Amino acid sequence: MSTVRDAYNAAAGAYDTLFVEANRARWQDAYMPRLRPGMRVLDAGCGTGTDSLACARAGAEVVGIDISPCMLERARGRAAAERVSVRFAEGDIARLPGVDVATFDLIISGFAALNTVDEPGAFAAAAARALRPGGELLVHFLGTGALFDRLGDASRGRVAQALSGGAVREREIRVGDRAVRHRLYAPRALYAASFAHHFDLVEVVAVGVCTPDDGPSRVPDWLRGRLESIDVRLAGRGVFAGLGRFAILVMRRRA
Repeated sequence: MSTVRDAYNAAAGAYDTLFVEANRARWQDAYMPRLRPGMRVLDAGCGTGTDSLACARAGAEVVGIDISPCMLERARGRAAAERVSVRFAEGDIARLPGVDVATFDLIISGFAALNTVDEPGAFAAAAARALRPGGELLVHFLGTGALFDRLGDASRGRVAQALSGGAVREREIRVGDRAVRHRLYAPRALYAASFAHHFDLVEVVAVGVCTPDDGPSRVPDWLRGRLESIDVRLAGRGVFAGLGRFAILVMRRRA
């Protein structure tokens, strides 16, 4: 099994082709309305810079941090090509090294960067230090309970696991051609265990309650589109908020 840094270094060249746009759009729908010109944004686990660039285009002052130097090289190249100003830095998001205290208005962390962190509580504490009181933290991560994942468990004979989901699960997930260990979280359990000390929970949003994952799929486009429209309607409703393949926690730093 590859280390996180090695896997993302190897996948950097093809990384932007690995995801379908619907998941990206749902994530951006969560953070884009919160952006204001001049606000300071930290993108933790910025990868090739897609979200960092989107925030910068909206007029924010953006810092992007990632553990992979190859991903950051692509991010810097994209920013230069678009003539967009973003400061990218290499670092472990569990510690957010080099980030000043109480200087950011918004922190975002998307596409499962948090699932590769050994101590999400350490990331929560670092994010709390970096945010101004009242600032917001949005994390977008792999959950434990999506329908397609549960069906996969059941088909492999893991019936109890399919029915329970659990608060935390571990799974090797391929990043490009390499397997990386990910910890999968039930959203409210993750909030209670790692974030509740520093943050108030504003909202839980499910992404992918009844749609397949972002990899190659045998689901035809017309059916995928219909399933995605159902997902949008179910995203924040009761029990469904915890049943997405991805989940988004929206949190506010306590004063």
